[in-house]
Amino acid sequence: LTSTQLDEVITNLHLSFPDIRVVNAASPVPSTEYTYPSGLIDIARLYQKYEEGGSISLSNLEGHLPVMANLCRSLEREMSSRFQANIYFTPHNAQGLRSHYDNHDVFVMQLEGSKKWTLYDTPVELPFRGEEFHPETVGPPGEVTMEFELQPGDMLYLPRGIMHDASATHEDSLHITVGVIFTSWMELILEAVAKAGLGDPQFHRTLPPGFALPNYDRTEARALFKEMMQTVAAVSYT
Repeated sequence: LTSTQLDEVITNLHLSFPDIRVVNAASPVPSTEYTYPSGLIDIARLYQKYEEGGSISLSNLEGHLPVMANLCRSLEREMSSRFQANIYFTPHNAQGLRSHYDNHDVFVMQLEGSKKWTLYDTPVELPFRGEEFHPETVGPPGEVTMEFELQPGDMLYLPRGIMHDASATHEDSLHITVGVIFTSWMELILEAVAKAGLGDPQFHRTLPPGFALPNYDRTEARALFKEMMQTVAAVSYT
């Protein structure tokens, strides 16, 4: 993928916000400043925001470029997880996103230019996909744990939950962030519970009357719970 191909995507595919957006860590850029009322991208104003220091971000590019679709599909075959590709085109000496963490693992591939990365202490251990980053609850980043530059051809694996930020150096930067849409053990366990519960009337029974009372004898209920968990553990998937 090259910046020339990226320019062709932006100018020819008639994409809308939020498939394309401008992000600027120094000053937030409202989408109304580079879109028409319909949400369609105003190309001239988009590139004007780029010249002013905003990064152009394209989401889910695997749905528009065969080379990106091939990349994601091949990774999916190897990793047994869904993948999505986001592209970041950042002008020199600029930073698109403020310090944050992602709620999914990512592989970062530097294509053109270079970018300086800073990693911080982990604020959340292995967040779920629904655990979006909110700076007002997480607070400022912790101590710096790593600093490095990615050059063309370099790749970075970044586990979810790691606080980080990145800024272009003296030259414009183009990189791909490939996100891993993982399946957690929690999701599998919930699926197993649902599958067992739908097929076994035992799971449909109500809890015994008075189960919440402080002096209730839970011996029988605990035994039944353990028995049902063994049924869940025996659920098989082909």
